[in-house]
Amino acid sequence: MRIRPPLALVLAGVLTGLALLAAAPALADTQKRLALVIGNSAYESSPLKNPVNDATDMGSMLKNLGFEVISRLNANQKQMEDAIREFQGKLNKESMGLFFFAGHGMQVGGVNYLIPIGAKISQESDIKYESVDAGRVLDAMHNAGNPLNIVILDACRDNPFARSYRSSSKGLARMDAPTGTFIAYATAPGDTAADGEGRNGVFTKYMLEYMPTPNLEVDKVLKKVRVSVMRETSKRQVPWQSSSLTGDFFFRGGGETAGGAMDKAAAEEWARIEKERAEIAELKRQIERGQQQAQAAASRPAPDPAVSPAPAPARPAAQRQAKPPKLMLLVQEDCVNCPVKGMSMAENELLARLSALGYPLIDKAQLEAANQKGQVRLALSGDADAAKQLGAMFGARYVLVGKAAIQDAGEVMPGTNLRSIQTNIQLKIVSAQNGQVLGSTVQSAAAAHVSALNGAQKALAQASRATIDGYVAPTLTSLAMKDAAEGGQIRLFATGVGDMSAYASLLSALQKTSSVNEVATDRWNKQSGLLVLDVRYGGTGEDLAVAVDNTPLSGKRRIVVQDFAAGQVDVRIR
Repeated sequence: MRIRPPLALVLAGVLTGLALLAAAPALADTQKRLALVIGNSAYESSPLKNPVNDATDMGSMLKNLGFEVISRLNANQKQMEDAIREFQGKLNKESMGLFFFAGHGMQVGGVNYLIPIGAKISQESDIKYESVDAGRVLDAMHNAGNPLNIVILDACRDNPFARSYRSSSKGLARMDAPTGTFIAYATAPGDTAADGEGRNGVFTKYMLEYMPTPNLEVDKVLKKVRVSVMRETSKRQVPWQSSSLTGDFFFRGGGETAGGAMDKAAAEEWARIEKERAEIAELKRQIERGQQQAQAAASRPAPDPAVSPAPAPARPAAQRQAKPPKLMLLVQEDCVNCPVKGMSMAENELLARLSALGYPLIDKAQLEAANQKGQVRLALSGDADAAKQLGAMFGARYVLVGKAAIQDAGEVMPGTNLRSIQTNIQLKIVSAQNGQVLGSTVQSAAAAHVSALNGAQKALAQASRATIDGYVAPTLTSLAMKDAAEGGQIRLFATGVGDMSAYASLLSALQKTSSVNEVATDRWNKQSGLLVLDVRYGGTGEDLAVAVDNTPLSGKRRIVVQDFAAGQVDVRIR
């Protein structure tokens, strides 16, 4: 079954993103530039040669480029935190900020920590108390309200602090860049960088070389740095970036101001959305009317049955669907001619979008801990029954399963001189109750890029938004509205149904129960007496169990009702 998504929801996601884009403030060339520069070398257990030199030279370079610089060398934790507070205090809406750190850094549980001088780290729990969370700096810059921030981290050196802690990984983790932020890493997420044989680390050396180039936009600075570092390290080190800039920034000179105007493609898209606003508003009104009608249907009292004892009052279906359904996401990622293989980038983008829309999700760690790799492989190969079993095991109501392809096609993006990254996401919705495929979608996107990582992020973000906002969310909303109007799906397990008489008694009790709209037999084993029924019911599993509690059954009597709308077993009656 495929449900066509309302156009309003497809366009709403685009409209939201572009509204933020259009609202991005422009920065004047004379805008105040502030920088915090920290370099730590004198670690007791593993001293580094370059970071103090890196910070000293970076501070001098930034001063020459018009920055007011706060500098700290070989700083302990308090000195680093004091410097961050001083930096935050000087930032405001009329300024831009830059943060540079060179020294030891590590990631634990996906959080990046910058290691101060004097840190006493003997166990994993010490890390967050002895280090500085890199996200703290991002928050300080973002909370200041300034429209542009740049973060440069030369902190991916392999270091003794990481050891073999359970939650730690090599290098740094990728951080999401808040709007108007550009983050540059010395190497790819999860990799380590060289300290360097000369005065500076390899990454910082080339940053210092290319930053003062007139009219060279920051994205292109990183591209030149990346090429030079890869060449010098024989591709062992690949500088990385994460960007949410909406315009161009130049360390020196430039045709556009930082924050800048939207690029041509974004401007055209904005114009298109502007023309469709009236249509979007009308479609939104239609959706609201549909939701109101569904709620009215859910609250409408059911007709009295012709013959039956008064059943326990059913809770309205609308109450059953107060919370979004729990979801499990299974995605196989294929990467062709691109550097993001093994990063689960498509899965992360889809999970982030689902989470942003309020859907409870099965934690990835739960799935891995359950050691269900065989079942996952079967589900990804198209086995809907395997997907159903996984979903039921973890209490999910629906399983979203599919594939994502990412390819650097080597083609020039129309209207630009840049290569393109192409992405394709195929996703189907499987019921964890019966394994039925409720719908499927295929969404594609492409993005021009200077950096393949940046292009992949942009293309996957577009495809993920189209997949989730444009198809999955409307489909789940439609299913919820059906539940509200007709009742939710409930599975009833009964033992002791060993003959036709007991079978007929239970069916009769269900048919006489108010708010039961549909009954279907899933399976019946006369020898064991197990009967499994799928019931569409306008109340909860507990209500249904109470309604059929007095039904006479043969053999050992046991009834279990599983309420799939709630994703859990509500009640067991023995």
